[in-house]
This record gives sequence, C-alpha cells and structure tokens, in this order.
Amino acid sequence: MFDLSDKVVLITGAGQNVGSGIARILAKHGATIIASDVNKKKADRVCEAVFRAGGIGISTAFDITDHDAVTTSLREVTEKTGDIDILINNAGTVGPQELSAMTSFSSIREDHWSKVIEVNLSGFLNCCQAVLGPMSSKQWGRIITVASSLTGFETGGSLYAAGKSGAIGFVGQLAKETFTSGITCNAISLEWKQQQVSGHVPYLNDRSPVPRIGTPDDVGYLSLYLSTEAASWISGRTIPLEIVY
Repeated sequence: MFDLSDKVVLITGAGQNVGSGIARILAKHGATIIASDVNKKKADRVCEAVFRAGGIGISTAFDITDHDAVTTSLREVTEKTGDIDILINNAGTVGPQELSAMTSFSSIREDHWSKVIEVNLSGFLNCCQAVLGPMSSKQWGRIITVASSLTGFETGGSLYAAGKSGAIGFVGQLAKETFTSGITCNAISLEWKQQQVSGHVPYLNDRSPVPRIGTPDDVGYLSLYLSTEAASWISGRTIPLEIVY
C-alpha cells in the first residue's frame, strides 16, 4: 500500500529540517527523490542521506521564483529520472535576513512583501505548472504543500501568513481543477514551537495528547500517506500538524 518504488518525487526546499525528513521517509519506501534547494551543497547532503537509506536520489539547485529556471532544470533532471509523479512544495521564507516570522507589520517594506510572496506563492505556482502536464497525461499525481501556522504567532507573522494563506487557498482551488485528471492536492500546515527540552523528558504540548516531540520524520510519514493510492479520496484539504524544533 505504501510502496513508492515506481514514483518520482520532487521536494523543494529539501536541504534541511522538514524537507530532508520527507526525503528520507519517501526514499525508504522506494521513491526516487529529486532534492531541490537553492543551496546545492545542502541538496547534495540530502541525497547522501537518501543513498545511506538505500534509496535513489538526485540533487538539483534552482530558484523557484524563476519560472524559466524551474522549467529548464526540471527538464534536465527528468531526462534522468522520468516524469515527476509527486510534488512536495516545501520551500518557503519569512523574508530577507533582517526579517523574522515575528517582525511586526509596521516594520515591513514593499520589497520585503515582494520577496516573501514570490517564494511562498509564486514559486509554488511555477513548480505546479511544471509538473501538471505530465501528471495529467498519466492521469495520476500528488501535490503536497507544506505551509505553517497562520495564526500561531503572538506578534508579527502577517507577511508570512499572507503568502502561506494564498498557497493554502490555491491548493483548495487547484484540487477542484485537477480531480478529473487523477491528481490530488493537499496542504500540511505546521505549527512550529521552539522549546528547550533537556534529557529524555517528553514534551507534551497544550493540544496534542501524544507525549513526545514532533519531528521532520513525522511530517515525512504524513507526506508518505498523502502520496499513496490510499489517500486518493483526500484532496483540497489542509491538515494541521504540530512540530517542535
């Protein structure tokens, strides 16, 4: 049921944290991984982890906000792997280096806005357009977008929330447009919690009854389920998941 040995997966923002966790889990279940990151060295390290897990991986680097770069890079890499069956839109940003997820709205400039929207929303559009044609031809495909909590910040976060809200709204509409082509589109909305955890004391958050810390691998297993035929009935949904880093 969870065998992905005939599937090719593109993961954007694969170079660290959640992206690398998704890559490891899907590779363990047979998928061929295309690890993409703006930092090629980070993508290479993910592929090394994929190889150690007995999987197949190929790294690539492109800017998801550059439509032509996305198209050209994916054309080159799929000549080696075959067409992409599963797209994991994981790449994202809170903005330029001087910003953080906690930056208040009053401190945001127009160029900050443009950068975040380009990565978190336009980049998503570019990657989806690049894979939808082959998926439609095969009458099968999976598009999974990793978002984040839209209301979890005590202060700030308005810029980041704007981009991710747009992506989640796009997921819902794209699901309606692609269901006749055998393509499902879903989002995983992560609520990030930064905690200091000492020793092996389990972390029990205020909403989850599970007495342990959420990990990138947990996001990977949910992505695995959504990538399989078992989840063919689920589309246009946003699934919340708490994770601690």
